[in-house]
Amino acid sequence: MTDLNDRPLAGMSVLIAEDSWHLADAMRMTVERAGATVAGLAGTLAEAELLADTVKFDAAIMDLNLHGAQAHALAHRIATSGTKVVVLTGYERPEELAAVVHDCLTKPVSINVLIAALARPLRG
Repeated sequence: MTDLNDRPLAGMSVLIAEDSWHLADAMRMTVERAGATVAGLAGTLAEAELLADTVKFDAAIMDLNLHGAQAHALAHRIATSGTKVVVLTGYERPEELAAVVHDCLTKPVSINVLIAALARPLRG
């Protein structure tokens, strides 16, 4: 990938909150291939909260159930701060977050759909 069109996330920094290590690592490789930098990987809600408070990132990919701890409040806080949040969940779409998060995708999701969601501009 050498063309900017091949790297739609060039210059973006992404936080990934996912409790499945294999899925988190696959997302890391996917966003890096699309040009983004991974600001941090979190497998638990505590790790995600710490990263959200201490690192700079432009977008977050978030599973809402991190080893049984619900991350809805953290996703809401990040999204309402003006940061792009893409929820990636195996459960029903969280209606309470629908109006504030950038996108809500259901697992399993294709790489192209995930990258497209991250690449879309924030809603105005």
